[in-house]
Amino acid sequence: MAEPASQEKVRDDKGRFVKGVSGNPQGMPSGTVSLKRLFIAKLQEAIKTPGAFQGKPYSEAVIHKWLEAIIKGEPWALKLALAYVDGLPVQAVELTGKDGKDLIPDAGAALEAKLDGIASAIRETGDPGATE
Repeated sequence: MAEPASQEKVRDDKGRFVKGVSGNPQGMPSGTVSLKRLFIAKLQEAIKTPGAFQGKPYSEAVIHKWLEAIIKGEPWALKLALAYVDGLPVQAVELTGKDGKDLIPDAGAALEAKLDGIASAIRETGDPGATE
């Protein structure tokens, strides 16, 4: 790969961009539209093909088909509906080992002993920083 005409170093010895140098100096071409914006624009367009939804926006047809799938009991449609209506369920986090015991044995007892020591030092000296 040839060095740029300005002779400034663009990459270091490991091939990474040097701090402060852009890997894409021209940026995104003007007029570029994201897929999301194109999709939203299409959903708002009126359907031109003859049929039950002619003249209505694509979004209405999509919702109608989705509701038909829910009524038929399609698992993907039901799952999607519940996720949008109620939100996804909170995922539980397992804080124990495979055997059901604490991941760090006696962590609670060790912490309690440490806190007791700190409380004793504060009571004796009256100085919260005495344990440091």
